[in-house]
This record gives sequence, structure tokens and C-alpha cells, in this order.
Amino acid sequence: MITVRQECFKTLKDFDGIGSYRKNNGHGGVYLWGFNTKKEYSAPVSESDFFPYYVGKDNSCMYRRTYEHLVNLSGGGYSIFNIIDCVKGGIKIGTTHLNYQIHSNNAHKLFRKNSSLSSIGLTLPNPKYPGLLHFPEGIHLIKKFQFDTSSKIRNQVEWMLKHFCITYFYPVDLNEDQLTPELKQAYFAQLKVKLQKGRHKEEKIKPQLLLKIVNEALEAKFGNLIGYPELITEELPDSHSGLKVKITGAAGSTIVTSKSDLLKLCMG
Repeated sequence: MITVRQECFKTLKDFDGIGSYRKNNGHGGVYLWGFNTKKEYSAPVSESDFFPYYVGKDNSCMYRRTYEHLVNLSGGGYSIFNIIDCVKGGIKIGTTHLNYQIHSNNAHKLFRKNSSLSSIGLTLPNPKYPGLLHFPEGIHLIKKFQFDTSSKIRNQVEWMLKHFCITYFYPVDLNEDQLTPELKQAYFAQLKVKLQKGRHKEEKIKPQLLLKIVNEALEAKFGNLIGYPELITEELPDSHSGLKVKITGAAGSTIVTSKSDLLKLCMG
């Protein structure tokens, strides 16, 4: 069983002016971010208040990765949805995001064959892609211009930053015996390759590689528990459903078997 320590939801207000959250002051692990739909600059107090958006990992510093996410969110690097409309309409943002991505890629392929055609996809918003206001296709033509000048998009980005919240999961006390047979096989195979290169000392590379293997498994497990139709994250295969995980925190501990288990220790 893998044990992870959860750092409960933080908002931009919590980060403001606190030097310990500076880039490279954090540790590796898995994180989940989204939005409190009820109140700005506040951690959600119930599962229904939290709108998940992204599950990810970082093997060295999740605070630095959080900074990168916020820069992308505020600068047009991510899909922008009207979150309240999505809540009211039961819109699956991951499904909408993927459908538009397929459409955008097809438009680009046609453009490469015939440059007289548009390569930028459909103008947003569009009823075919409910709730979607912006898709990060690049700086070309109307898409980036829309992002920078549309009051509807800019207002939504401001809402997202005010309602942004993120929780961190840190694997603790890792050892090889905690791995499933599949993870153990992957771990020793990668360890062998790295040691054969001769640039790494075994005592240094083993904990780094162990964290990497575990983070990859946790990211996939957590993403599948939440459901990729509800996330803009690229879907990972559900190949670690047999991995047992226990979350610990100030409110106690819980065994992870569902989406609710990822949140319950942080709910008021």
C-alpha cells in the first residue's frame, strides 16, 4: 500500500506573499486543481462545491508546477470554460475539450493540404462545444486575438483565478515492497537502464526513480477515479486500479476507492 500525505486546498490568497511556496521550495507528488464554484479565494467545504479541472504530477516541486499552470491559465495556454454554465448544464468539460481538439486537428490537416482553407477551427462559443469559450490553438489569427480582447473570456479567466484551488498529495516512506508486480517490474527495468549508463549512483537514483514510478501510477489512478470526461487532462489508461493507496492528513486517514476519498479529508 502507498501512503500519501495530503496538503489540503490552497487558493491564490493562501500563496500570496508566503516565501515557502516559491518555485523549487516544494516536493514531488500528484496534485488536483479546479475551482470552488460557490466562493472566491476559499477552499471548498463540500464535494459539490468543487469543480475538478486537472490532475497532474511533478517529480521535484509541485509549487513550481502550480505556478506554470497559473501562467498558462491566465495567458491562454488552456481551454477556458464558463464553469457556472458547465455546472448548471452538467457539461463534461473533458469530453467537450477532446471533441474540439479533434475538430481543430482535422481543420489543421485540411489546411496543410489546401492553404486556402481555414486552419483555426470553429469560432467560439459554439453550441457544438457547450461551455467552451477558448481553445489554445496558438497565436494565429482570431483565436489569440479573441482571448486577449474578449471581455467574456477575460472575465471568465479572472473568475477562474479567484476561484482556483489546488490540493497536493505527497507519497511518503516509499520502498520497493509497496509496489504492485507491474510497477516493480517497470521500476527495476528503468533502474537497470539508468545504472548501465554509469552516470548515476544507485543510492541517489533509486529514491528518485521510485517517486517517479509511484507518481505516474497515482496520477493515472486519481484521474480515472475522477473520470477523464470531467478533466481537461490527457487520459491515462486505468492500469493501476489494483494499487492500494491510503491518504493521511490532519483530519485522519482514508483508503482511496473513489473520487470522494480524494476530497473528504479536506472538506469542512
